[in-house]
Amino acid sequence: MPVHRFRDVRDVPPPPAAEDPQAPAFLERVFALWAFSRSAAGAPLHPPGVQRFESIEAADAAREDALLARMRATRSDP
Repeated sequence: MPVHRFRDVRDVPPPPAAEDPQAPAFLERVFALWAFSRSAAGAPLHPPGVQRFESIEAADAAREDALLARMRATRSDP
């Protein structure tokens, strides 16, 4: 990606025009990006909410199990 240098701020080209958020094409792009981010991020590591454990060791074991389950699920996806 080339680096462009300008001697003055007035030499910088204007930014591209913003799209109309009410346009159907804009909404389709937003939905496509949402679908991509959901597929790229995967499921959360832990279920939502507060979890209590009897000891640090139990919490560490639960974290390790959740991490391994997520890794296996990610690996099995095409």
